[in-house]
Parts: sequence; C-alpha cells; structure tokens
Amino acid sequence: MSVLLNGESVPAEGAPDAAEALRRRVRSMRLVPTRLRLDGREVPLDALATLTGEHASVELEATGLEAAVERAYGDAARCLDSLRDSVESACESLLLGRVREGMDAFGALCRGLDAFFRLLLPLDALTDTPAGQGWTPDLERFRPLLEGTSEALAQRDWVLVNDSLRYEWAPALRLCRDRIGEAREAALRRAAGAQAVAEARP
Repeated sequence: MSVLLNGESVPAEGAPDAAEALRRRVRSMRLVPTRLRLDGREVPLDALATLTGEHASVELEATGLEAAVERAYGDAARCLDSLRDSVESACESLLLGRVREGMDAFGALCRGLDAFFRLLLPLDALTDTPAGQGWTPDLERFRPLLEGTSEALAQRDWVLVNDSLRYEWAPALRLCRDRIGEAREAALRRAAGAQAVAEARP
C-alpha cells in the first residue's frame, strides 16, 4: 500500500498499518485534509476515518491549520452574505404572494446555514477553542428559529414566516456577521500556537 501525504511517502512508524500512520501524521501535525484519492479516484474526505489497507494507493492533500482557518473564515463570511440575501429574497417573495419562490429561498437559507456551521464548527476542535467561545452557542440559537419557522410554513402562515425571518433570523445572522472578524483573529492565534507545538515535536 502506497501512502502519500502532500506528495511525500508516509512511513509506518510503529502504526499497525499505513492508513493509521497517515491518520496519526495528520493529527500530530494539526493538518486539515483538503483532498483524498484512493487508487487514483477522488473520494469524500470522510473516507479517511475508516480507511484500511485494502487500497493500493492513498494520496492525501492537506493544509496547515492557519491556512485552513483563513480559507474557512473567508468562505464563511461569503456564506453569511448569501444567507442575508436569502432572507431578503424569502421575505420579498412572501409579501408579494410568491409562495413557491419564498419557500425555495427559505430552503436555500437552511442549506446555507448548514454549510456555514460545517465550515466553522470543526475548526473549534482543531484550534482548541474554549467551551462557550466557539460557534456551538450560535448554532443553538438557530435551532428554535428553524423549528418555529418550519411550523409556520407547515401551517401556511406566511405573515408569521415573514416576521420570523425579518425579526429573528436577520438579527441572528447579523450577530454572526458582527463577530466573525474577531472570531477569525482568535482562531488564527490559537492555530499558530497549535501549529508551533506540532512542528516542535520530534
């Protein structure tokens, strides 16, 4: 089994197999996987967790933690701008009686919110973010909003849906947008410290 990390061979170094050696190397160096190929075919990154020795070749591309933080927060900021647009689009459509368009915009809002937290929540763990200072409290803030708006949609109460989006969703998204710069700087400081410790290990 040939295992490459960023183009360099990964020795077993006491691991039970090459796949586990790769996972240990990624964890110890605080790397963030960006692309995984098995036997020359690109696969989802989730496959790394269950990777075994059944493949002839494994090629993993990964980036340093600081670079991953920069990229994720940049993507997250753009995601928030898109979420704001989805809220405005949903409200406008519902007020004009274009229910289908409003529901489509709400669906885009939900998908975008999921993408936003998928970008940032993993970084909380990777950068050793103290409990309560990461993005989990923000995620919890949206849960009752989602439940309430979904219930109003099921009842076809378009006025309540519009009010929820305008007076609950929009302010919650602004809170995320207002703190994303400070959160990014804090994550970068923690990432730099974690990376320095990883690089100092023999």
